[in-house]
Amino acid sequence: MTTISVVIPTYNRAQTLQRALVSAYGQTRPADEVIVVDDGSSDNTAEVVARFPNAQLVKMPSNQGAAAARNRGIEEANSEFIAFLDSDDIWLAHKLETQLEHMQANPDLGLLCCGITVTERDGAVHYHGFPYLSPPEGWTFETLQRYPFSTPTWFARRDVLRAANGFDKDLTNSEDLDFLARLQAQTQIEVLPDPLVVKYNLSDSIDADVGRLEKSYQVLFSRHAALWKKTPKAAVRGCLRLANKQLLNGDTPAAHQTYRLATRHDGYSIKAWLLWALTLGKGRLLKRLKRT
Repeated sequence: MTTISVVIPTYNRAQTLQRALVSAYGQTRPADEVIVVDDGSSDNTAEVVARFPNAQLVKMPSNQGAAAARNRGIEEANSEFIAFLDSDDIWLAHKLETQLEHMQANPDLGLLCCGITVTERDGAVHYHGFPYLSPPEGWTFETLQRYPFSTPTWFARRDVLRAANGFDKDLTNSEDLDFLARLQAQTQIEVLPDPLVVKYNLSDSIDADVGRLEKSYQVLFSRHAALWKKTPKAAVRGCLRLANKQLLNGDTPAAHQTYRLATRHDGYSIKAWLLWALTLGKGRLLKRLKRT
């Protein structure tokens, strides 16, 4: 008998957790177990989970980050398939049913994602998806960095996740991108175009933490160098994203080095060369660059 586990990592999200749980329990193909991993919350998370029948609450001993929480969920799961849902987000009612049918029809698939609608902080809503199940050239960082690979879209075989050793708990940012890079080398991945997930971008995103972002990208660039080389433009975007945050954080020397790294990935990137050159300057020019 085919079984599905839902893993919901959460940290001080009681105000949105109920909405997520309602969507998990409202599936046309119900999950066989729902596991909420409380990553050291100090709010009324346990009270919210108690409102849902048979929901399993697993408490982490301390706040260890999303990667460790998801890994704990993978360990606790007893089903053939695992689907992840963030406590900020929701699923459409036929999400599990649609993905299960596709996975059963394609036994070589290890991970199946889907289209997604993203509600931005300003209220704007955008659809993100691909016009194909998988690109002929294979998945690259150019595509893996896009929203259809957000973890709430994932529907995976438990054994595949365990064999790939789960998420890197030492990464507190981009741990999903790192795991995807490892998974694409080990199993078949596809993405359905259907927008089966609604994601909400909140104001307290961990992306604002420059230290976390810097460490994560250092690991990504060193661990997956060959994959970055296939998509230099994606590598440049990653470098510019990090460098811009370093600059805003007041660390101009670090930003200068990261802009230079961007030019090594793509020597024809005029933007990367220009920003690198501008960080050599001082005074008004540098202040204007930071404002920009």
